[in-house]
Amino acid sequence: MIMSGAKRMQENDNKNNSTDGNNQVDILLDSINREQKLEEEKILNEMNNAGVLEDQLTNMQKQQRDDEELEEMQRKEILKKMNIERMKNSIEIPKQENVDSNIIPLNVSKEKVEVIKLVTKPKNKKKKKIIKL
Repeated sequence: MIMSGAKRMQENDNKNNSTDGNNQVDILLDSINREQKLEEEKILNEMNNAGVLEDQLTNMQKQQRDDEELEEMQRKEILKKMNIERMKNSIEIPKQENVDSNIIPLNVSKEKVEVIKLVTKPKNKKKKKIIKL
């Protein structure tokens, strides 16, 4: 029995030796294929990352443009309010209770005089006439 077990072991060794060359080639091919797949996956991941980064950059640029447009609109609105305030402060309306044709200077013709009716603030609900020369 020991002899038959030794023979079997020797036969197995012979089979392994004959197939070991093939197995080693297969192992090398498998490792090369795995390396190629890993490289391909790495390249695909890099491409995906580049695409994601490009999308992020595009989104950031769009957000920046939107922010700049909003800032510009706010700046224009502030300037508009400032101009309105400046105009309000620069116009001084003379307070005259009764404007009569007798007040118009003699050397100004009546065609050149415009009478504008202005409604004042709610405190004084009377209409006032302003003469514009």
